[in-house]
Amino acid sequence: MPITFEALHDKMTLIRGGKREDIPLEIRTDPLTGTTGRVFNFPYTTPKSPTIEETFQRSEGIFCPFCPENIENATPRFPEELIPEGKIRIGKANLVPNILPLDRYVGVAVFSPQHFVRMEELKPDFMKDGFLVVQEF
Repeated sequence: MPITFEALHDKMTLIRGGKREDIPLEIRTDPLTGTTGRVFNFPYTTPKSPTIEETFQRSEGIFCPFCPENIENATPRFPEELIPEGKIRIGKANLVPNILPLDRYVGVAVFSPQHFVRMEELKPDFMKDGFLVVQEF
């Protein structure tokens, strides 16, 4: 019996620049382990492993779509049949579509309007709204 990967072909839909965009995706299942992998055509390179401080310092000088002044216009929206408002907002947290087509519905939760939050700053009160947007999604 030949070993073959099962492949599910689907698409992720989002609204970007006011236009509906369907992004194809493929989910393959390994017949031996049952694990899945995503296959998509997206220009992405794995970054080197810098320290947290190097990452933070580098991120200070580049455009960030998740900062408060950019999040509304720089991030896509969900189709209104899925999320009528296009994005989910609770308190200071936001949930927007992920532009990587990992599955039909994928969101990115932005827990804070701060550009960078250190682990020791992740207090229960701060985390509540972030978990609520994820739960709503």
